Amino acid sequence: MTPNSHDLIDAAKRLRKLGVPVELSGLGRVKVRVFLASGCLLMQSDRCSRLELIVSELVSNAARYARFDEQANIEIELMHEADFLHCTVSDNGAEPARPIRGLEIAHRLAKDLCGRISHWFDDERTSLVLSIPLTERELQANTSPAGG
Repeated sequence: MTPNSHDLIDAAKRLRKLGVPVELSGLGRVKVRVFLASGCLLMQSDRCSRLELIVSELVSNAARYARFDEQANIEIELMHEADFLHCTVSDNGAEPARPIRGLEIAHRLAKDLCGRISHWFDDERTSLVLSIPLTERELQANTSPAGG
């Protein structure tokens, strides 16, 4: 049964599906790992679908443009902090001067959720962080003892 656009569903569970190894042309097998700071994060299904699209774009971007010196490793971390959901996509293909290409769709989808994507580089990793405010309903569902 397809959820109604306002039904609450577990975003963490949906993102776990992205945590499977994927085959990419020229890279071979890319390991995608999902880390969840909270066991369950409830979102309205329409917003969760956009979250999935954004994270898929960020993972694809990391796999496509990162320069890996060793086995490709992409990590997704989902965290609820105050009124926000933060989702970080990091890869071990660090190259501080590399441009963030191919993210127009992800930025547009983030903006539709009143969110933003920021990025940073260091000697070992490149990270993109999606931050979106939770709706009042999502906040209530995620702060109640029963989680919904």
